[in-house]
Amino acid sequence: MTQKFRWLVSVFFKEHNFHFLRSHISYLANYLRLFFISLFHKKIVAISLIEHIGDIIASEPISREIKKEHPDSLIIWFVRKPYFELLKYNPNVQKIFFVNCLTTWIKIYRNFKFDKVYDLHFNGRSCKICQIPLFKSNSNDLINGTNYFNFGGLLKAVCLHNKIEISDHYPQLYVPGKILSRSDRLIPTKPFIAIHCKSNEAIKDWEKQKWERLVDQLIMEFNYHVVELGSHSNINYLSGNFHSQCGKISLLETASVIKSASFFIGIDSGPAHMANALGTPGIILLGEYNFGMKNYNPFSGNYSFSKNARLIYSNDFVRNITVEAVINSFMGLIQEITESR
Repeated sequence: MTQKFRWLVSVFFKEHNFHFLRSHISYLANYLRLFFISLFHKKIVAISLIEHIGDIIASEPISREIKKEHPDSLIIWFVRKPYFELLKYNPNVQKIFFVNCLTTWIKIYRNFKFDKVYDLHFNGRSCKICQIPLFKSNSNDLINGTNYFNFGGLLKAVCLHNKIEISDHYPQLYVPGKILSRSDRLIPTKPFIAIHCKSNEAIKDWEKQKWERLVDQLIMEFNYHVVELGSHSNINYLSGNFHSQCGKISLLETASVIKSASFFIGIDSGPAHMANALGTPGIILLGEYNFGMKNYNPFSGNYSFSKNARLIYSNDFVRNITVEAVINSFMGLIQEITESR
């Protein structure tokens, strides 16, 4: 093996170069597929929002508006594969293309001529894997990734940034009946509360000991079963009334559990957006977020004006919210729902 060949092999297997290669392969595969589809469709409209759960659910009303605006176009949503389920049954999106990372989308955006592009990322965002920045025109750059919650919820901020006007601000999550019926095995037969304790950002999380105290009160004092959801468990609680589905079920199965729950209690996270979109009464714990964003409301629809919900705010971090504050909000929400029936 020559010295030059050894050098080429070492470069190839460096992590950054490996990810960049994967991104380029993903780009080529998508470009070829787009080229083939363009032979049969004169108008192709692209929506790009590659992640995460809450962002995609919150932005769902935009897809309805785009479908109304472009009724004869083929609408394609570009997304990372782990979030495919959230779009699979959306009737306003005809095709879903997987991208490896934001860099894959940037290359597609630069090189393929769509009839219209709705890039729902904030301008200047960089690919977390390849460190390539996104630059796009015709956006309101006063709203960006460091201040967007100062302008309203996720949906409102994205619409203002991208100069998109929509008529319906209520998000929907499309869960087919076959998944709802299949998920009956995942839930208790008695009334239960779904909880989600751990986000992908520690700044949003509540303390483990407080979750365990809350679960104990919900079970012992209010006689509910509790089902924990998410990718990782944050609860150490032994009881026949406590059930953990963490890391065991798919995104839409998670949604079906939330839809069947009497209440949802959680932090600012993807499952909270599921609860809002599915009409499940919710209690959401909120505190200071990155870049000093405070007292924000990430939701549109019912949760945006606390209908069927209680949003509990901390003056600083979520971890400082007390268990008593959550229980009091829970009792208040029960009373509100009872009186409205």
